[in-house]
Amino acid sequence: MAASGINIFAGTENGIFLSTDYGANWTFKGLPNTMVHAVIINGTNIFIGAEDNMGGSEGIFRSTNDGASWAQMNNGLPANTIVYSLEYCNTNIFAGSNRGIFLSTVNGTNWSAVNAGLPPFTTVLSFLIDGTNIFAGTGEYEIGNDGDGLFLSTNNGSNWVAVNYGLPYDSSAYKYSNIYSLAVHGTSIYAGTNNGLYRSIDNASSWTQVDVEIPDISVYSLTVYDTAIFVGSGTTWTNDGYGILMSPDSGANWSMIGLVATDVTALASNETDIFACTYYCGGIYSTVNNGSDWSLKNQGLPHTYVTSFIVIGTNIFSGTWGNGIYVSTDNGANWSQSNQGLTNDFILSFDKTSTCIFAGTAGGGVFISEDDGASWTSVNNGLTDADVTALAISGTNIYAGTGSGVFLSVDNGLNWTAINNGISNYTVSALAVIGTNIFAATNNNGIFLSSNNGSSWSAVNNGLACDAVKCLATVGTSVATI
Repeated sequence: MAASGINIFAGTENGIFLSTDYGANWTFKGLPNTMVHAVIINGTNIFIGAEDNMGGSEGIFRSTNDGASWAQMNNGLPANTIVYSLEYCNTNIFAGSNRGIFLSTVNGTNWSAVNAGLPPFTTVLSFLIDGTNIFAGTGEYEIGNDGDGLFLSTNNGSNWVAVNYGLPYDSSAYKYSNIYSLAVHGTSIYAGTNNGLYRSIDNASSWTQVDVEIPDISVYSLTVYDTAIFVGSGTTWTNDGYGILMSPDSGANWSMIGLVATDVTALASNETDIFACTYYCGGIYSTVNNGSDWSLKNQGLPHTYVTSFIVIGTNIFSGTWGNGIYVSTDNGANWSQSNQGLTNDFILSFDKTSTCIFAGTAGGGVFISEDDGASWTSVNNGLTDADVTALAISGTNIYAGTGSGVFLSVDNGLNWTAINNGISNYTVSALAVIGTNIFAATNNNGIFLSSNNGSSWSAVNNGLACDAVKCLATVGTSVATI
């Protein structure tokens, strides 16, 4: 998330959104199926760092017209580069990625690797520019001690040196904590890790943990506003998240100021507002009084943890995790919720016949719509596993993949029968049909094939390098897997 005057750009798991009224309303500005990890603004240039999310694009994009259009700017980046962080340093742009650090001196037109001094295969999650000092925080995107620590360059990225003395270190794994966020406040530098908040008062030569009066806190985001320091925390294996913490006195004292039980993944501020991007609490919030009150700022911003998609004619159906189904009739420009009759909002899968749409849920089984998604009805008779991770249709046969194998319905979902001979008790992650052949991908046992409508299954894993198969796709007579 980044703010410039009244314009606020918010990166989501499904593209980029813009608000021109301090977050009161949001407009989709493109890049569907793209997870936006980073946004920076410099004058009329807006750059985002992105990751492919079920059919999108990745790398770096630039807009010079407030997001009306985007140009991919990946010249010099290796294939499959995921960009997690971006930062300006004068006229230079630094990009942190799963392949290290890249520098552009020509407004993103070309990129060059600047990794001298970094360990191989380092993932860079965060940057901080302080004068001529450039700090790069490393780690993995998920929770864990998977980083190589913090690095400093004093020569525009030509060389990097580790500055980790005092930062949390896992001696058994030979790894440092993930460094998700960095900020400067006066003469102090702050580093947010998955093992707490750390401060350096000697230009990163040494670090000490800041006592925020809460144990086991994971710090995902940091921002400084006036004289106060704001910390956005995240959930961990041992706590449900402490929301946002604020210190008015350079870290001497801290207080929780709201949005608990969520991951506060980003913080940003402009002249009047502080904005918080959350994961579990429903989107973006703002405060105009240093966190005493928070207002939800989601108008026009649909729930963006999207788990499944299906296109039917001119309609696009989007299944979300925890907020049901959205439908767009204008190619994704606008979305409306379509949950009438749904008793479970955790959507995992879709498929369709010529007259019906089927939705599989996590814990609620299968729902059918016979009116283009206007209403939904539960159809679960005989379905003994309500976690429906995959759906596939062949003629009048409807197949449902679940946490305990495959089920078949021959009467439009009214009744279901287990068809698990050879595949019982396997979690089915994806289904695909080619003619009379049905393929079932499993989480840990590879791919199975049935040529008799599911009466029996046999493993077809010759040449398959990994037995954890997440999705299947068919092209003609070929099957592709991930």
